[in-house]
Amino acid sequence: PWQLDYGVPLRGSTPGILMGDFYLAIFHTSIRFQGRRSFYMGGYMFSSKPPFRIMAMSKYPIAHPKIYVGRDKRNKHVAFALFPSGLVMDPDGHHIYITAGHQDHSGWVIKLRLKPFIESLIMVQTG
Repeated sequence: PWQLDYGVPLRGSTPGILMGDFYLAIFHTSIRFQGRRSFYMGGYMFSSKPPFRIMAMSKYPIAHPKIYVGRDKRNKHVAFALFPSGLVMDPDGHHIYITAGHQDHSGWVIKLRLKPFIESLIMVQTG
């Protein structure tokens, strides 16, 4: 489901949050863009039991498109960077919070509604 325009393979992720029979986590990818590296992030669900198969994943990056407009002039090696570092769920179970580094100079906390986020993930066929 993940669009190749945003890089493959999937790379490191946040620790997963156990949600019954699956974990929810945030991965990142990296591609070269205009001579610089760009980092994107997406979500995925994986089985809570070995062999921990990926069950569903994002089709597009998590974030508002405006995040990926304009270059960061402070870092000559990076065009766009939104790099996930943490994931927590609020106590009521209605929202998740993703911590991420932005453009290698600031930290963000991104709040998403849990149900629509999970519903946006595309099921993956495993063989």
